[in-house]
Amino acid sequence: MNIDHTRLLSEDALSKLYEYACSHNDEGDILTRFYKLLRKASDPFSPQRTGGHITASAVVVADVSAAVLMVYHSKLARWLQPGGHVEVHVDKSITHAAARECLEETGIDPLNSIAQPNLIDLDIHTIPASASFQCHEHFDMRIFFLVSPHVLSRDDVRWMPIDELAAAPDESLSGFARKGKRLLTSVATHSREIPN
Repeated sequence: MNIDHTRLLSEDALSKLYEYACSHNDEGDILTRFYKLLRKASDPFSPQRTGGHITASAVVVADVSAAVLMVYHSKLARWLQPGGHVEVHVDKSITHAAARECLEETGIDPLNSIAQPNLIDLDIHTIPASASFQCHEHFDMRIFFLVSPHVLSRDDVRWMPIDELAAAPDESLSGFARKGKRLLTSVATHSREIPN
């Protein structure tokens, strides 16, 4: 039996977008661009697409400290959340792609999450041309993972306070951090409501 992995991943991504749209109806423009890519492109995950492609990143938050896991990307000379390309024949879902990228880049497996991972943010950003690729766009689906704190042993990986990121001038970072703060409040409120 031949499995159409691209179709299955596209269906997963669309399902996450529909759920996200229910509580983010003010983001119609970016949602429309994601829907169009997923519905019209034959392979919306291919890095070879000159019009851009879907990527997945992990917004990993330590529950006690409210700090976000960040990785230093030497090519861009910036601290960013872990993430990257969706591997169609490896990843079972967008959540799995974000978790795999996080594990590869930081050594932390966010699938051991305290709360249900979910789509927290969408971002479209331009990737400069390189020897391997033309200038193109990443349509980044950002998955929120709430984890127990981990001790980090590498200089290129660190925990950054979510408040610091929420105040960052770069909307690509501050956007997911503000949404993460709201989600942390929601998770904390819900956990207090559950009887022991």
